[in-house]
Amino acid sequence: MTAALGAPAHRYYLFGLTIDSDIGLPELVQGDPDRKADVRVSKGPIDFGRDLEEGVHAVDDGMMLVVPDVARFFVSGGSTILVDAEAEVPAENVRVFLLGSAFGLLLHQRGILPLHANAVVIDGHAYVFMAESGGGKSTLAAWFQDQGYALLTDDVAAIGRNDAGNPVVFPGVMRLRLWRDALEASGRDTVDFRRSFKGETTYEKYDVPVSETAKADRAYALGGIYILNRGDSFRIQAIHGVDAVHALFEHSYRGGFVYDVGAEREHFSECVRIAKSIMIHEVFFTGRLEALADEALSVIGHLSDKDD
Repeated sequence: MTAALGAPAHRYYLFGLTIDSDIGLPELVQGDPDRKADVRVSKGPIDFGRDLEEGVHAVDDGMMLVVPDVARFFVSGGSTILVDAEAEVPAENVRVFLLGSAFGLLLHQRGILPLHANAVVIDGHAYVFMAESGGGKSTLAAWFQDQGYALLTDDVAAIGRNDAGNPVVFPGVMRLRLWRDALEASGRDTVDFRRSFKGETTYEKYDVPVSETAKADRAYALGGIYILNRGDSFRIQAIHGVDAVHALFEHSYRGGFVYDVGAEREHFSECVRIAKSIMIHEVFFTGRLEALADEALSVIGHLSDKDD
């Protein structure tokens, strides 16, 4: 299936896991050289399943993620990812899917709950902001970074447990993806940043590196979860019980993978545990970029209210 593995070229830390990788992943923080690796990322070729169509497929003892014209990713045992990239595909395009869907599949295999969310460290706790694609997660996270708050993760928030059994959020990918209008509204210039997907002229998202002072490099206790929505006026409201569990399930990153790996029961149980122990709120933003600062400050005021 694979060639013999030599010494890895890189050591990273991602989602609470130590990663040995043959592929450079500049979006990640460096890993501890003295720790045993949890995951190995290797380059192909993969000599089976070449007739598989786009999507995820159960193959042998793992799962094959097929991204046409980019790469195939074989994810096995929650511990290995083999990458077979198409010839001449830019490395950053391969990383889009490796650090996204492929690692999402691996997290589901390991039983770590990945949410489609950003997380920011505020007052020593991790606050998670969930939304659908284009829902403003990264725009809000960029505002937090510009105010001096540490970014814990972009796009995928991996929720695990500490030694006491309490939920924590692990550090994730250390970059933000902003649409052109949000990038420019933040005072940044598109000429200073590269497109998230090279060669795709209609996909006007740009990668914004996180400054060294704004990076969080350890897990933080989960302080609260906010679901970002659009509304005619700004407001925040709590959700409870079945609605809270449903929201977590619906905002699970690549939620369909839960069924692909057969982890429905464990995934649902973890969503219930979190909904019982952590306050979950819906936040209705107006979507007007000129109102973002005032609305974000209202969120900070809300999460800082210990009596809420």
